[in-house]
Amino acid sequence: MEENRLTSRHPNADSLNMLCIADIMTEGVRTATLDDSLQTVRNRLEEWHIHHLPVIDDDGRLAGIISDRDVLQALSPYIGTMSERSSDRASLNKRAHQIMSRAPSTIKPEYPVAVAVGMLLDSGFSCLVVVDHTDALVGIVTWRDIMKAAMPCFGGEAGPYAPDADQNDAAADAA
Repeated sequence: MEENRLTSRHPNADSLNMLCIADIMTEGVRTATLDDSLQTVRNRLEEWHIHHLPVIDDDGRLAGIISDRDVLQALSPYIGTMSERSSDRASLNKRAHQIMSRAPSTIKPEYPVAVAVGMLLDSGFSCLVVVDHTDALVGIVTWRDIMKAAMPCFGGEAGPYAPDADQNDAAADAA
């Protein structure tokens, strides 16, 4: 049987292999609602220093997710410039449900971190929404959370686990 090269070279790799999503995820995730305006979403991302904002419906269920890239793509490039027109300002009135990614990738808190790594690599996304057995939002895990957990494997320090800068890269860097 071939030995895992990471484990054989780095004694801390065994502890990384034992981590589950609940160990590294950010809880108390900040959210948007379906009817929040693009202006509101943009302000929240900036104010909270986060990159991902799950969107919940009227029943508090996960409906989608908005990234800072989604916001940039939805905004007129002329907002705040001398060339700004009323139609550019109107883009700020778009609603979260119009720009969000529907059916975001989700993961359960008890799953091993390795599953999240595979999902992130396969999807090209930079975060996964963590949901419980009823599909209720319980957290978020980002590539930064995974990198922080992996630091001991590379001779760095893992903690403290301040919620990831993305709160959602964690709760406002603390993110």
